[in-house]
Amino acid sequence: MKAKKLHRPPFEAMEAHRIQLKVSLVLWLISSVLAQPLSSHSERSALFGLRSTLGLRARDWPRKADPCSWRGVSCRNGRVVGINVSGLIRTRLGRRNPQFAVDSLANFTLLASFNSSGFLLPGSIPDWFGRSLSALQVLDLRSCSITGPIPSSLGNLSGLNYLYLSDNLLTGAIPSTLGQLSSLYVLDLSRNSLTGAIPSTLRQLSLLPVLNLSQNTMTGAIPSTLGQLSSLSVLNLSRNSLTGAIPDSFSALHNLSRLDLSSNFLSGSIPSGLGSLSGLQVLYLQNNSLIASIPVQLGALSQLIELDLGKNGLSGSLPNGLFSNLTQLQYVVLSWNSFGGNLPDILWSMPQLYLLDVSGNNFTGVLPNLTSLANATGAVFNLANNQFFGNLTSLVPKFRFIDLSDNYFQGPAPNNTRTNVTGNCLQSLSNQRNIQDCKLFYDMRGLPFDNDLAEPASKNKKQVTYVMIGLFGGLGFIVLLVSVLLLLLKKCDRRKTDQRAASIGPVPGGSSPPPKSFSGLGESFSYEQILLATGDFSDTNLIKHGHSGDLFGGELEGGFPVVIKRVDLHSLRKESLYVGIRIDIQASSILLDDKYEVRLGSLSEVHAQEGDNHQNVITRLLHKPQTTEQGGPFDSSSATCAYDVYCFGKVLLELVTGKLGLSKSDDDNTKEWLEKNLQYISIDDKEMVTKILDQSLIVDEDLLEEVWAMAIVAKSCLSPKPSKTPANETYPQSTGKPFESENANIVPGQTNREGTSGLKQSGRISSRGSGANSSSHKRSSEIFPEPVDMHDIERQDEK
Repeated sequence: MKAKKLHRPPFEAMEAHRIQLKVSLVLWLISSVLAQPLSSHSERSALFGLRSTLGLRARDWPRKADPCSWRGVSCRNGRVVGINVSGLIRTRLGRRNPQFAVDSLANFTLLASFNSSGFLLPGSIPDWFGRSLSALQVLDLRSCSITGPIPSSLGNLSGLNYLYLSDNLLTGAIPSTLGQLSSLYVLDLSRNSLTGAIPSTLRQLSLLPVLNLSQNTMTGAIPSTLGQLSSLSVLNLSRNSLTGAIPDSFSALHNLSRLDLSSNFLSGSIPSGLGSLSGLQVLYLQNNSLIASIPVQLGALSQLIELDLGKNGLSGSLPNGLFSNLTQLQYVVLSWNSFGGNLPDILWSMPQLYLLDVSGNNFTGVLPNLTSLANATGAVFNLANNQFFGNLTSLVPKFRFIDLSDNYFQGPAPNNTRTNVTGNCLQSLSNQRNIQDCKLFYDMRGLPFDNDLAEPASKNKKQVTYVMIGLFGGLGFIVLLVSVLLLLLKKCDRRKTDQRAASIGPVPGGSSPPPKSFSGLGESFSYEQILLATGDFSDTNLIKHGHSGDLFGGELEGGFPVVIKRVDLHSLRKESLYVGIRIDIQASSILLDDKYEVRLGSLSEVHAQEGDNHQNVITRLLHKPQTTEQGGPFDSSSATCAYDVYCFGKVLLELVTGKLGLSKSDDDNTKEWLEKNLQYISIDDKEMVTKILDQSLIVDEDLLEEVWAMAIVAKSCLSPKPSKTPANETYPQSTGKPFESENANIVPGQTNREGTSGLKQSGRISSRGSGANSSSHKRSSEIFPEPVDMHDIERQDEK
């Protein structure tokens, strides 16, 4: 346990407050006896100006009342002698932008006291303070957020008794002119950012009882001339960066009651002359680099209450007579040094002692077996990180708290929650030292070590070890068993999968997934066997007309009765019987029937057009091909005639250009390819189509007319506007016998548009090939009659 200082009021603050209280009381008595209304008009104006610049509320400084009655204003004989704005609250406007705006103070020639502690005055101290406030005796600017350096002009305030500038943001060095303040009682510059060395001129402050320069960043050695401040009662130079040794001249400070040099970089030994400071009550030298032993002369400090020498490099043993005369000691910290030897028994029986911290040293020995302890119930002892040993005595339970951790105590552990005994050699406790380390420690000192007392703890550790081994061993066995079961299950699943794969057979090549095979369910039969069994699907064997096909009965060889369903591919019938929407027509959709006539047999879904009354037809042929993608000119998910025509146009263009797979794809690359190549198909120029056509189609010049006609049909079908495309009941015929399409009077787009003429004049387009009037050299308009607005389509494509 690390010892912590109890929160006690700073000694120098108490001393300074006592002195200031006396002066304030005298001033108050004088002002109350001699109080008169303010008679100086200049001072009245100055007070109102100060009221305005500081933004004080009218509640504290009312305009209609006499300024001498204002809160914090002291007057004598009708003149202002004291101004105290500490504790006053600014107005809302004043709080927005507080400043060190006190120029009106220069008009108060008799001002003896100005106190603004805790009242924000951001800014620097005006230099005119030291020239205009010559009557000033008290200047209290504590905790005002003041910045900048201390003006050297303050040294001109020869009558100044109290200078409080602590807890601000002051920078720079301490002006040497402050040594001219010969009447100064308190100089408090603590908790700032002052730098540089301590001015040697401070030795001139012969009446100074309190000097507090703590918590700055001052450097250099402590001036030995400070030993000349014979009136000094409080000297606090802590928390700086001071170096060097503690001056021997401090032994002349006979009135010193508090000396705090902690948290610096002081070196050397503790001066033995400090033992002559008979009135010293507090000695703080901790957190430095002091060495050697504690001088025995410190034992003469009979008034000493608090002693802190922790975190240094002090060594040696504590002299036997060091504490015998220090009966007033309440607070002793010797932690984290290199002290050794035994701890004096008197430390256990000091009547006023409430904190003893000797942790982090090399003290050794056994605890005393005292029958009584004067102040044990309220004491806190810290003996951690030492080399104490032996058995714990009846002394231990009497403390409010005692830390005995990291020592070598043995035997039974105490039954006391107010004791820390970790890191020892006690039995039946965890967090103790290794038994070999304990045995070695006692053997080196020739002391007996009771092994039996430590065995139960060892046995307990062994029992815990066995339990842990059993626990983890059982868990490991369970994990292994589960792993074996999982492997067996995987092997069984793999075997079943292999058997299923063997029964299904090899998968045929191709990019699309193969259809489900039923070969494992029974024998396969040839088409001739099926015809023989059903009597060539005769009506006598017909059982029922189904929704998607007819059911026929029959017998196989051997007399096995069977029922066979013949799927009705309605899309292969005559166009006059059914007009459907096939969705996703591809090159594989162009089929020939038994009479070598063109039919569409798309293996995608077939939907009836609006108004169609045919219900007993196939609505799905096998599985829908997953070759098209949504997002094209026509969404394949919607069943429309226009999309059939669009797909048919891609089929024709695939045949004309020889670009295989064009009809299957509808991605961005395909759309880009269509945009690029459709511009070569023109109804006015036959030769342009030769740039994109499949050269294997042109055996001779006569076939160019037919290929050109097919290209015109393809471009018409691929128009981005559905209203400009041919009707779906007419476009299939153009793939069969294009030269007979003229006699069939097929007019693309006639069923979808009104007000269009049936055919264009045959003379509109002249054939560019030879023999334009022969049957083998028909014009494109004759092969596939052109809609009236074909030129409009081309114009839109060119835009």
